[in-house]
Amino acid sequence: MLNKTKLIIVYLFLILSFLFSKASANNEYFKCPEKILKIIKGQDPLLKVGSIIGVNYVKFHINKSITIKFKYLGDNDKLIEIISDKKLIENSLGYEVYNKVTNKDQYVENTYNFIKINDSYAFTRNENWWSPNSENQSNKNYEYESSGRCFKIKKDEFNLGKIVKISDKK
Repeated sequence: MLNKTKLIIVYLFLILSFLFSKASANNEYFKCPEKILKIIKGQDPLLKVGSIIGVNYVKFHINKSITIKFKYLGDNDKLIEIISDKKLIENSLGYEVYNKVTNKDQYVENTYNFIKINDSYAFTRNENWWSPNSENQSNKNYEYESSGRCFKIKKDEFNLGKIVKISDKK
């Protein structure tokens, strides 16, 4: 009877360890440098066509949802969560996700499109930002389009939001 109990415990342990390793293995993490393609409206000193504005840190969850954090280039401390565990929309080329944030200080809309290329992704982003409280009328709103390529990273790099040197080549 004791041997049968031990055998059941071993089987349960193996099954649970397989399930947990399978679940964590399916989450994927990417670092995606973002280059400005087009300024649609407004102005901001960070927005220059052809320049890299920052890096998106992307987690594709096992349940087909996504989390995106963003860090402006040169800002070593501030990691902004753009989207948190939001369901992806599948389209003919890949995935799309849309997020809108509204509060008394700002209004921000972000749309990301991801296309899988081998073990990485190419992406486009459209951001529309508006602030009713901006003192400078010319900085009251902006909208831009950008794109980039995502490179696979480890979970720790995603959590820390590390930026390694990124070249600004065209």
